[in-house]
Amino acid sequence: MTLVFFTKSISAGEVMLTQDMAQGGTGLSNPTSLGAIHRAVSTVALKPTYDVGIAGGIGSDGTTTISFGAVDSESSPVTLGLLYRRQKSDSIATGSQLPGWSVEEEDFLNPTTESWVAVGVGGGFFQRRVAAGVTFGYHSQSSRFSTPSADVSGNLCVSAILLDGLVAVATVGRASTQTSENTYGGGLRANIGVVAIEGNIEGRWSDTIMNPMMRVGGQLNVSPTTQVLAGYYRSWDSQDVGFTGGVGVASQGAWVGYSVAVELQALSHTHSVGVRISL
Repeated sequence: MTLVFFTKSISAGEVMLTQDMAQGGTGLSNPTSLGAIHRAVSTVALKPTYDVGIAGGIGSDGTTTISFGAVDSESSPVTLGLLYRRQKSDSIATGSQLPGWSVEEEDFLNPTTESWVAVGVGGGFFQRRVAAGVTFGYHSQSSRFSTPSADVSGNLCVSAILLDGLVAVATVGRASTQTSENTYGGGLRANIGVVAIEGNIEGRWSDTIMNPMMRVGGQLNVSPTTQVLAGYYRSWDSQDVGFTGGVGVASQGAWVGYSVAVELQALSHTHSVGVRISL
């Protein structure tokens, strides 16, 4: 069992790769998830590994993403992790985004680019039964009709292995340095035979409102090399509800996977292909 006792964070978005997306956005309590570098780097510090991964995605609205992650918790007692994500989308300008010379009922495309960078540092103690870490992040956004913006983030976390096969995580912090929203979260991952199941409760709260999100995901090892992944997520604030799925093939230290996420309210879908290599 792995328990993250306390995490204080300032977060400006999430960086997930294909494996996390296929399992409903879980990965908070998965020591093999490169996405955990951004959300709880102490979780990946519990497992000696040297992994790199890259993923590309495209949505039904034309949004494209490219993500890269790397972690080294094997070559020294200090765990180092890096995540990068770049996203491009075309939305319709609204409100103050519209140019002053716009005509009523005329649509203006507002191309938007967002980037996330997260650097995590952690370390394991007592034969990696306990780990602690800190992550620093940077998020920027620019678009045709909006003023560019940027935000700095960071988090602290502590993890401990109590029993093998069961991982528990708890987090609390701040959503960004530019808002009064705070973040909270928790996760539980159980590895039972060829099945791994993880559930997360994450969200944000301010002085007046709390916006939780539930995520549930699982992985079934149908053979020594083939995995089937599935997940579900729900946000009470935006009313987003969706299902995810995917497949993965692992062989000789390499993992290749595909994932799809379907958002029911907007009837939108996102596809991702990723590769992870253990060196």
